[in-house]
Amino acid sequence: MKNKSLLTVLACIIFLIGCSDDPDPNNSGENNIENYILVTFNGTINPNPQVANMSISYISDITKTPIDYTQYPTLEYSNTMGLCNVYNNKWLFIRANKKGDRGIQKYVINDKGLLQDAGFIETPFPSPLSPVKFCIADDQNGYFVNQDKRYTIQMFNPKTMTLKNEIIDLEKEVKAFKPNIDAEFSGKLGKEAPYSLIGQETIITANGKLYVNVHYGQTKNKGGLDALYKEFYLAVIDLKTNKFEKIISLSGIYNQGLPPLENQHLATSNEGSIYFITHQWNNYDPNKGIILQAMDEGQIFRLTKNGDFDPSWRLRTSDFGRPSGGKYVFESICEYDNDLYVTVSKSEYKAYGLTQASTPDFDVYKINLQTKEKTKIEVPVTVPNVASGSFYKIDNQLYIRIVNESEGHNGFYKLNADKRTTTKVFDIVPNKGIALSLLKLKKD
Repeated sequence: MKNKSLLTVLACIIFLIGCSDDPDPNNSGENNIENYILVTFNGTINPNPQVANMSISYISDITKTPIDYTQYPTLEYSNTMGLCNVYNNKWLFIRANKKGDRGIQKYVINDKGLLQDAGFIETPFPSPLSPVKFCIADDQNGYFVNQDKRYTIQMFNPKTMTLKNEIIDLEKEVKAFKPNIDAEFSGKLGKEAPYSLIGQETIITANGKLYVNVHYGQTKNKGGLDALYKEFYLAVIDLKTNKFEKIISLSGIYNQGLPPLENQHLATSNEGSIYFITHQWNNYDPNKGIILQAMDEGQIFRLTKNGDFDPSWRLRTSDFGRPSGGKYVFESICEYDNDLYVTVSKSEYKAYGLTQASTPDFDVYKINLQTKEKTKIEVPVTVPNVASGSFYKIDNQLYIRIVNESEGHNGFYKLNADKRTTTKVFDIVPNKGIALSLLKLKKD
């Protein structure tokens, strides 16, 4: 896969962020200040597709529709992939600082209800395609992969936003897991050679473990969707000791999520299982060599709370009425009230990337985790949102991002109590940005 192709795709999926709330001066000094974070995209993208101009605003009432975020206090921003991460409803993380340096930027709500800089950790990005994922286990422990040392997990303290002296180096374990890979692919990759790394697709904590994907690809892409095996690998690290335990695998899966994005395309259930999306996009076929296309229909697969893949629990797009073997994809995923919610494409995506990114093409479904029974949610069809997803849990309610401008939808719906119907909450004022995410932040 050529970097040019992937960068073109990124230009379609990198969005402008606006994080919103309406400051109340009478709340000064209170600890119950809560702000809605409205993330929007106005289409202003620099020639470098890795750089997006940002507008971060603050609003307190999302019942006023339509919303014009430009009428609220605004912080201009740039150079991020388009996702705001909220931890415990108190800390907001963005993958760049105000100057545009790439890293992990933390914000909190201050006494006036505004976002306040709470620390920045600069992280290395040796190439435009370097992964930007990180995870937080608790107030004191966070993890990201050091891209200058592709087998190294760097620990940091998310409360103080300082690096720790502790690192987890998996180079020996990753190479020992495939000791004969160079000989296996000798002469099969043209001028390329096997290339391994960790964490460009998955890094998440659950049930006392840190799970980090292990990728065996090619030197040209250095972490793109170029898996040499139709097998998904996770390294397992014990969180108490930060020691490597093992590498586990699931056959039939090329990769998980999209490597350059912050959004991990996964969901953790209340009982501890992790549900992953794979688009099955890849650019290496053992029978055809280096190619560029969707390899299989999209799938959802599960890692149990016991730390093992469950090969018997798998859903394909054909289970949702799409033709078997077609290049249809799942795009967003979320666990809510013990059910799984996903978006499923109505069209095929045969080439790498969501080339129909501006076309309303995705239905919303609820999945019973025990029976796999599927229910189509009554909500308008929407465009994809690979950068940050389409589902947001706020105050024990599920909000669904719906953008379908031809039908007059550009905002958020709320799932009703029957878990089948929805109610529109608000739209964005026409020509004042495109809805992307909805979050809520409380003063720490």
